Amino acid sequence: MIDDARVVVGDLLGLASLTPPVAFEKTTLVVRPRLVALDGLFCDAGVVGGDGRRLLLRRTAGFDFHSVREYEQGESLRRVHWPTSARRGQLMVKELEDTSHDGVVVVLDCEAAGAVGAPPDSSFDTAVRAAGSVLQTHATRGRVATLVSTGRGCTAIQVRTAHAELGGAVTALAAAIADAPCGLARALRELPARGAGGELTIVTATRDPAAFAGVLALAARRPVSLVWVDAASFAARPTRAEPGVLRLAAHGIPTAVVRSGDDLAAALAGRVLGAAAHG
Repeated sequence: MIDDARVVVGDLLGLASLTPPVAFEKTTLVVRPRLVALDGLFCDAGVVGGDGRRLLLRRTAGFDFHSVREYEQGESLRRVHWPTSARRGQLMVKELEDTSHDGVVVVLDCEAAGAVGAPPDSSFDTAVRAAGSVLQTHATRGRVATLVSTGRGCTAIQVRTAHAELGGAVTALAAAIADAPCGLARALRELPARGAGGELTIVTATRDPAAFAGVLALAARRPVSLVWVDAASFAARPTRAEPGVLRLAAHGIPTAVVRSGDDLAAALAGRVLGAAAHG
């Protein structure tokens, strides 16, 4: 909120200046988080198992195949139904029908203990950027994505397109503060009541064993992935591997670890996953 300002008029050499009286209304300035464009997500190709093999994840389709129709200019070629196109001699695309298991939910943990460092480069600012970047990636892919924050008074925001609706979610992220009324463990138990179904990506800096246990319990019922922000690194304190994160990775849950100074795009794309997870 900007509630005090003045106008200074002067010459280029700074020899003279005037400060005329001005009148203005209070103005709210919204600074949106800097999102990163991702060419992939750490949870796309699975995780590395204890024997070194890559474990592929079985993911929900998001949409069910319903019918085909003629291709319209500008549509993604990913939606082209090639067998029908070859048979009819023209491009035909798959008409996709929304299903109850469709979509992905991105949960931003707003617990105060996870906010370390000075804005705009604090651990919480990084968590906000990570949540927005994951949300943007799913929306760009055509998936229905829902943003859920654990902060006070926050509501779920659904994004069906990577344009106007995404802008509303990013604005909500810009206003997010670390004021969660409860810990992540309790917030995860309340997710069904908030209508948050589908695949789940959790962005958090928690070190609470109960929260990691809650993530593990959810993973038994739905696809779950975790972005863990190492808050200690934002205070220039020595960092170490987080046992809760290692436990989730050992159970096959895709995890990405982000520390101060990390390339956020590389971390979320999984290019530094192995090194980050093990300290």
